[in-house]
Amino acid sequence: MGRTRQRLPRIALYQPWTGNIDEGWTRWLFEQYGISYATVHDNDFKRRLRQRFDVIVLPDADVAD
Repeated sequence: MGRTRQRLPRIALYQPWTGNIDEGWTRWLFEQYGISYATVHDNDFKRRLRQRFDVIVLPDADVAD
């Protein structure tokens, strides 16, 4: 029986300009488990992220007033 080779998803983790503890914990977990990811910021959303990433993780955050 043949095997199908699959690639891992390309993951981005959103890092807001203000401090965010959920982003920090998520980053720590990714690093502890050897999960590859890239960090994206506000300006990155103006670019074509669909071509670069399969998943974008948005940590829990309060809405700014």
